[in-house]
Amino acid sequence: AGVYQYNPDKAKQLLDDAGWTLGSDGIREKAGQKLTPNIWCTKGATAGDYEITELVQGQLKNVGIGAQLTVLDNATFNPRVSVPPQDAQYDMVSLSFNDPSGGVDYVANMLYSSKAFPPRYYNRAYYSNPEVDKLIE
Repeated sequence: AGVYQYNPDKAKQLLDDAGWTLGSDGIREKAGQKLTPNIWCTKGATAGDYEITELVQGQLKNVGIGAQLTVLDNATFNPRVSVPPQDAQYDMVSLSFNDPSGGVDYVANMLYSSKAFPPRYYNRAYYSNPEVDKLIE
């Protein structure tokens, strides 16, 4: 798939092409609906978790996306983001992961394996790709 470079101008063009026009308040809209996704995050669960989410919010605003942050304590956050995608109550979620072992095998197995869905493990995006699973194994 390749790596996407940070390119706000390209992002603006893609949004324009998709019919999202810039409103007078600087937030894009389409068919009367503002582009204001809700991003869930924690503050203080891991170093920089909230600050990184604020940075993303600012980058989104630069292209006309008015992201709203919902800060949850870790005890509330974890079970509410460990649900199947169809049950999610957020548009985006800012996840951080503290690897106690420092090993890439641990991270790959916990976050990207098709066998790592919650509640047992941490593949909260429910990412599943047989080729990735083979590489992990």
